[in-house]
Amino acid sequence: MPLFILIICLAFIIGFSAHRASLCSVSAVEEIISTRHAYMLASFFKASLWVTGIALIFTEVLSITPVQIDGWEFSTSTILWGSIFGVGAALNGGCAVSTLTRLGSGNLGKILTLLGFFSGAIIIDLLKTKGWVSSPIPTQTILGEDYNWKIWLAGAIALWMCWETTRLIRIRSRSSFLKRLLASRYKLSSAAFIIGLSNGVLFFFYGIWLHTRLLAETARHFILDAPAPDVFLWVLFTSLLIGITVSALHSRGFSLKWRPESKWFLYFGGGMLMGASGSMIPGGNDVIWLNAIPSLSLHSIPAILSILAGIAVTLFGLRYFGQDLQHVDCHGDLCKVTDNP
Repeated sequence: MPLFILIICLAFIIGFSAHRASLCSVSAVEEIISTRHAYMLASFFKASLWVTGIALIFTEVLSITPVQIDGWEFSTSTILWGSIFGVGAALNGGCAVSTLTRLGSGNLGKILTLLGFFSGAIIIDLLKTKGWVSSPIPTQTILGEDYNWKIWLAGAIALWMCWETTRLIRIRSRSSFLKRLLASRYKLSSAAFIIGLSNGVLFFFYGIWLHTRLLAETARHFILDAPAPDVFLWVLFTSLLIGITVSALHSRGFSLKWRPESKWFLYFGGGMLMGASGSMIPGGNDVIWLNAIPSLSLHSIPAILSILAGIAVTLFGLRYFGQDLQHVDCHGDLCKVTDNP
């Protein structure tokens, strides 16, 4: 029971921190387009590195096996479906967790994204029953294999973790802990630290916990007669969303948007593309950042690169057809997002 309570609290903390830092893979690509910098993208790699370090320390130093290690073979379909996921994310204006960030901030249109994701997963499962698409092939991850060099990798990442922790403490020592905790905006390095450590524990003691797994397993339950998803996934989903909403309310960033808009069609369509491709990669960009890369799965890096490429191509296409993109500037480890005139 104490472990379950801890896991629920960590999901809340991840939601709170993700909202405070406005983390989003689409925004990360928009920053590159806007300013030719990649500070937000670097924060995603930092978060993955934190989770990877925790996983390696547990496995290589403490000899503790994680609850779930999922790995998938790399193939050309990884690139294809990753690119499709990127297209869907760009059309939706955000990926998995950032969709919840907008929903928790009052944008009810993002419910359509979740419905679209669920619908896309159902369509893929129906195609599987017809034999028109094949399920991704699971394989052993490097984290689950016995390699002597992993202890050296664990040591190298542990040294970086110590250096990064010391740097963050030195930078933040000028203000009180409570002031930093309640700041309206989190610095990218701080958010990567909090999310990385929190997800490291979640990843190791629960496995893939994000709502994309919940929606995909619910679809498989209905179409393929697979087991129903763990009820605790709903608890974690609720905790994550509550963390986002509490952050939005506290920072006065909550604004209820319930009137239908034309872009709601893009939300649903983008969600369908993400749901379909998320069933084939599998997972989505957030699962890859926080689970697949730390698992050292061979498909993870090609998948995330193809997702980012799909986002970039779609954003350039949208701009070509006259749609203004957000201007994202993350100088000083803080991100400022504004709409282009």
